[in-house]
Amino acid sequence: ATHLRPNWRMGRTIRERVGTAKVYCCAVCGTHLARHGDIRSKTFHGRNGKAYLMANVRNVVLGEPENRILMTGLHTVVDAACAGCRSTIGWHYLHAYEPSESYKIGLFVLEKVWLARSDAWVAPVAGSLASDRRLVFRPRPAGVEGAAADDASGRAPLRGAVFV
Repeated sequence: ATHLRPNWRMGRTIRERVGTAKVYCCAVCGTHLARHGDIRSKTFHGRNGKAYLMANVRNVVLGEPENRILMTGLHTVVDAACAGCRSTIGWHYLHAYEPSESYKIGLFVLEKVWLARSDAWVAPVAGSLASDRRLVFRPRPAGVEGAAADDASGRAPLRGAVFV
């Protein structure tokens, strides 16, 4: 099931764009997921390192409920996947068995490794590379791994970065 305001048109899910400057997107496909203001805590950890506890997450598909033993005890959670590319980006709390953990119910944990910031976090400087092309983080196509410099400065781009 798609979570939070699914828009269906002829069997396709219409992804929702977040209407604010500071937006967290899926690092794989760029689908908008949450506003910076939706962060409730930055001290969480996921399977792959640091994570954010967030509210009002958009454009996610939820998995099946399961009881999972996490660092803070037993919880009923569902995996959350990006609606654009179906990458598992975190989980959603449905139930907490410890009363002290009940504040998490209804919130999401999104792993930082699966998040990217939107282009609007920093305004591009006129004439800079950022104003001409957009840096998108996604896996490079096969055979492009050792590519030469992609910009006029002669520097090689970050690994996994593709200019569009």
